[in-house]
Amino acid sequence: MIYIGIDTGVHTGFAVWDNRQRSLLEVTSMSIHEAMDRVKQYQADAAEKGVKLIVRVEDPRQRTWFGTERKSVRSSRV
Repeated sequence: MIYIGIDTGVHTGFAVWDNRQRSLLEVTSMSIHEAMDRVKQYQADAAEKGVKLIVRVEDPRQRTWFGTERKSVRSSRV
């Protein structure tokens, strides 16, 4: 099984985990369009090999903090 994690943003984080090898195959940052193309490539390879592919995309709307608010909380505790 192959897991792909995508962290969207100005620089989109992209990571690939191979569950059989128990190792990361790829960890990098790229544009969101490049990430979508990489998912398509992995999807084609997985289908050819009969391997299950799972893709997870971070949803920034689920954040409980943003920007300087978190920094100010941390700095006030020091």
